[in-house]
Amino acid sequence: MVVAMLLPTLAYPICVAMLGDLDPGPVIGGYLGALLLGSAFAAIGLFTSSLTRSQIIAYILGALICFGLSLVDQMLFFVPPAIMDVIQKLGAGHHFQSIAKGVIDSRDLIYFGSLIFLGLYLTTLAIQARE
Repeated sequence: MVVAMLLPTLAYPICVAMLGDLDPGPVIGGYLGALLLGSAFAAIGLFTSSLTRSQIIAYILGALICFGLSLVDQMLFFVPPAIMDVIQKLGAGHHFQSIAKGVIDSRDLIYFGSLIFLGLYLTTLAIQARE
């Protein structure tokens, strides 16, 4: 589903490449980052959906978790300096920005892979507990 939503946007880099020089690193990194971030948020949404029968509650809970992961690294001025680095690395924005620059670091891939795995694993546990 995430790939299907990203496919139509491929027209933009193709047009830019035809009109001038295109640096492929940030473009590939941006698409990879968007794919990983979208997949992680979809896994979180699946997990929150498995916790409740109400679609509205699942949406609100999933949106709050994803919103929190997106903004945690933006709220660093509220955090004591001793734990600022740890809190920054918990945020999805920090890892997405790193990949979107074209620098594909294994720490960022592990972060998103862990979020996806954790979301899907907790979903299966919640469904099995319901049965």
